[in-house]
Amino acid sequence: MMQPPPQMQPPGGPLGRASAHEGDRVDPFMSGDHYGPVLEPFLVRIVGAQIKVNPLLQPVPDEADRPYLKWNMLFPSSNCQRSTDPSHISWVEGRHEPATFPRVSSLQIVSDGFPWMVKVEARRPETGVTCGDVIDRLSGSMNTLSSGADYEALPPHKKRLIAEAYQHNRSRAHGVPGGMLEVGMKRLDFLGKDTIFGGIVNDEEYLTRHAGVVLPCTFVLKCLRRFAMTAEEIRDHEARQRAAAAQDTRRATVTTDSDDDDDDT
Repeated sequence: MMQPPPQMQPPGGPLGRASAHEGDRVDPFMSGDHYGPVLEPFLVRIVGAQIKVNPLLQPVPDEADRPYLKWNMLFPSSNCQRSTDPSHISWVEGRHEPATFPRVSSLQIVSDGFPWMVKVEARRPETGVTCGDVIDRLSGSMNTLSSGADYEALPPHKKRLIAEAYQHNRSRAHGVPGGMLEVGMKRLDFLGKDTIFGGIVNDEEYLTRHAGVVLPCTFVLKCLRRFAMTAEEIRDHEARQRAAAAQDTRRATVTTDSDDDDDDT
């Protein structure tokens, strides 16, 4: 008696992000512009959407069961690291993932660490704000010169802490940019010693307490205390700095060559 042929198993698909699919459910934080609509902030309120933050941007978990970002905000976003990467590697994986679900066209960030609001707009409207957009915009904001009004509005003890941070951030100590910051108080000086990115959270109680109203698509940045670097951390940091400088040099060379070609035409 003939036996039926064995049932063929479907071939396995390519390996990707482990959480990309669970059964028929698509990971809401997958990269790309075809996984749901991009909402304007006012629509978020109208439809009553519950915004979730990408786990990569959330505070460090109590248990190391998911990746998170490690970044001293005194330095450019090219110094940001993913916790699962080797310590000398700059963050790449997850940069293009949406920062929120549902995706939004823009969001705002506030914090106890500074008195202003940072607005983050999507580089690509069809994709919405990405994790990379958030970190790059925070970095750009931190490297902006602060206004005298922001400083003068602070109480005396806070002014003293910021003045001390200003001097330390431009010193030759490890873990600070030093002279590359140049003269002039920047927003990053307002962080004092709390310069470590601690994640962003959706905290309506905080917003109500500090702003009197819950603004749509507004999140709170946690700033953590910076501690002295170990010898290994110093070596890794210097390696990342060299890699970032080399990348900037290559980018500048490509731009210059492109300009020269345009001049020749």
